[in-house]
Amino acid sequence: MKGAIAWLDTGDQRLPLAGKTLALGRAKENNVVFTSDKVSRRHALVHAQGSAEFSLVDLGSSNGTHLNGRRVIHPVSLHNGDVIQIGEQSLIFHVEEILDDTDQLYHTEAQLTVRDVSEMTCWFLLLDIENFVALSTEVPQSELARMVGAWLAACQHMIEQHGGTLSKFLGDGMLVYWNARSCDPNNVAQALNELTLMQSRRQPPFRWVLHFGTAVFGEAAATGELSALGKDLNFLFRMERIAAEQNFGSLVSEAANAQLGVLARGQLLGRFAGLKGFDGEYNFFSW
Repeated sequence: MKGAIAWLDTGDQRLPLAGKTLALGRAKENNVVFTSDKVSRRHALVHAQGSAEFSLVDLGSSNGTHLNGRRVIHPVSLHNGDVIQIGEQSLIFHVEEILDDTDQLYHTEAQLTVRDVSEMTCWFLLLDIENFVALSTEVPQSELARMVGAWLAACQHMIEQHGGTLSKFLGDGMLVYWNARSCDPNNVAQALNELTLMQSRRQPPFRWVLHFGTAVFGEAAATGELSALGKDLNFLFRMERIAAEQNFGSLVSEAANAQLGVLARGQLLGRFAGLKGFDGEYNFFSW
C-alpha cells in the first residue's frame, strides 16, 4: 500500500505533517510561531487532506504568503521541495512516498496509515467563489489574496463553530461535512443562515450547495481530516454545476431539504435534469 511521510523544515526543526494541519503565524497558539511584525497573528495553514495530500492556505494575511516566489491567492497543492516564504523566513515542504507491504496499523507522530474505511451518513456542503477567473482579472492580486484568505478563514471558523468539519480546501472554495450520527440539524441550519449573511457582503461573491447522503471515508480517518468518496459526493459536485449555470446563490437537494424538515426555509426551484452520471430529474430548493 502506498503512503507518505511529510514534514515541514523550518531550519530549526522538522515538523511532521502526516494527518496534521499546521497553523503558522505570530500568535503563540500557532504550531509555527514567527516573531516578525510582518507576519499576521493567524497567517497561513499547511492543511493535511488525507495522509498524502497537502495544501497551503493564506488566511488573509497583510503581507501575504509566497510559494516558490509567487503570492498565494487561493489554496494551492504542495509538492516535494516547495519553498514557503512568510515574512523573512523560508520553510521547505518535504514529502516522501513509501510502500508498505505489512498488514499493521502505524500510528506515530510522524506517520499515520489507516487501512480501515468506513461509510458515514453526512451533510455535505460545498462552497466556491463565483466567477473566480474573472474576479482575478478585476481585483489587484494583493487585495484578492487578502479577500480570499479572509473568506476561507471566516468560513472555516464559522463551520467549526457549528460542529462541522473541514474535509478539504479546493482551488477556490472548500468541502465540509457534518456526521449525521452526532449532528443536530439546527447546527447545519444556523451555519447556512450565517453563510447567507456572508453572501450579502460579496467579499467575495460565492455560492454554496448542500446535500445529505453517504460517503466512504478512509486514509487518515483517525485525525478528523478525511478523504471521502462516493456517489453522493459526485452528486454534490454536479449540484454545484447546476447552481453555477442557473446563477443560484445556494442550492439544497431534496434529501437535505427533507432532513431539515421544519428548519427548511426555501422554496422549490424546480426539477433539473442533465446531471452528468445521474439519470432522471431532481428537485432542488433555495435557502
